[in-house]
Amino acid sequence: MNLISAESVFETLNISLASVDSSMKIIRANKPFHWAFNLAPLKTRTRTLYHLGKGMWNAEPIREKLHALARDHKPFTDFECVFEIPLLGTRTLAISGLVAAHNPREKQTFLIVVQDVTSRKQSAEAAALQKSEARQRDFVANVSHELMTPITAIKGYSEALVSGALELPNKRLKFTQIIEKHADRLSQLVEDLLHLSTAEAGHKKSVDSVLLTEKIHQLTADLGPMARKRGISIRVKMNPDLRVAVNKPALRQILQNLFQNAIKYNRVNGRIVVGASVVGKRVVVTIQDTGIGIPKEDLTKIFDRFHRASNARATTERGTGLGLSIAKSILVGHGCRIWAESELGKGTTFFFTLPKA
Repeated sequence: MNLISAESVFETLNISLASVDSSMKIIRANKPFHWAFNLAPLKTRTRTLYHLGKGMWNAEPIREKLHALARDHKPFTDFECVFEIPLLGTRTLAISGLVAAHNPREKQTFLIVVQDVTSRKQSAEAAALQKSEARQRDFVANVSHELMTPITAIKGYSEALVSGALELPNKRLKFTQIIEKHADRLSQLVEDLLHLSTAEAGHKKSVDSVLLTEKIHQLTADLGPMARKRGISIRVKMNPDLRVAVNKPALRQILQNLFQNAIKYNRVNGRIVVGASVVGKRVVVTIQDTGIGIPKEDLTKIFDRFHRASNARATTERGTGLGLSIAKSILVGHGCRIWAESELGKGTTFFFTLPKA
């Protein structure tokens, strides 16, 4: 693009444009460019881009972009940077740098395009903040609801004991057992909330080389009584020497949450099959059950905090609704992912990835 065609562009387009030389000195700029920096036309002539916006153009990474443009003729588009513009305050500008066509006898010139995206950015941030605040309100409401159920029961039966039921042997045992059950539920809920908080905080944890089959067999032994009570068999089908790079306690937490779900929502005399396959640098672990399955409309929500599928709520099995959220948060913190496939009434398969050791 020569200077004549550049001038035509400058006059017809209502966007901020400036042509600069290899030292980033401004050769020509249009009115929107002057308005963008709240400068009079005379004040931009002979200035370099680095003198605009209180020298913020000198800051990385835009300086690297401009140097690469001048040195290697590497164009860039819509590169967002925050600048402090005199009298206008903090603005977010999307900047593009292009190589302008030129006559070999003339100096190389470049075209700089500037778009003020501050309002768009602020709107997006406001929307994200509102969404975050809504999620926090929902979380507080859900926690309050989940806590109130066992607290109300404990308080009610305690008051009944104090009011005279303590003297009635048949009532005394029944009421204390109910109090114990709800106290256990309250304890489990608080423990899960702490696990979730730790997982979502994203604190760096030690990464170990873990023999996957060993950890799975340890966990199945611990959960054996729970599975045998319902006649559920557990089969492990994977390379016994397969190792993964993960924090050991975190891996146990993931497996425990998934195995407990596979047992609780399985059919009597059902089965669980655990497998693993290597895909590149990742290990994909699968936990398949023959349980009640998950309705299609719930599949995208099962990792949300406190969400329980409609058919799970209809069972006698109780849970805090945080297990899958905890598993997902831990895996995301390790740069991994988790998902599920299910057929209603036939079972569910959970998949999650781990780094190969």
